[in-house]
Amino acid sequence: MNIEDFRLFWQAYTAALMARNVDQVLACYTEDVVYDESPMMMSEPRQGHEQCREYWSKVFEAFSSITISTTSIAFNNDRAWVEWTMSNFHAAAKTHIEIRGALVITMRDGKLAHERLFLD
Repeated sequence: MNIEDFRLFWQAYTAALMARNVDQVLACYTEDVVYDESPMMMSEPRQGHEQCREYWSKVFEAFSSITISTTSIAFNNDRAWVEWTMSNFHAAAKTHIEIRGALVITMRDGKLAHERLFLD
């Protein structure tokens, strides 16, 4: 995989997140994916499709809209670094939330194997 391949992957992944489609998100992951927002948003990382399905289902239920804007991408071998801004509308609280963050992603066989999220 090169940076152009990763950019295409990233477009598909963010499109799945913005569509709030759990199956499309999981299709971007390896079977043994590790998704980690700890300790900010979760007590421990989610591992595998089942735990990620449960996590994303709750997120997509809470937010009636998600928009992701990518600030920068770097890629080397199987590792990517992405800066982004995410705008969400929390349905229950009826409030708009904007979050800035960065990701460190490890890819394997064209899929996301490990994602570590850092929030601003």
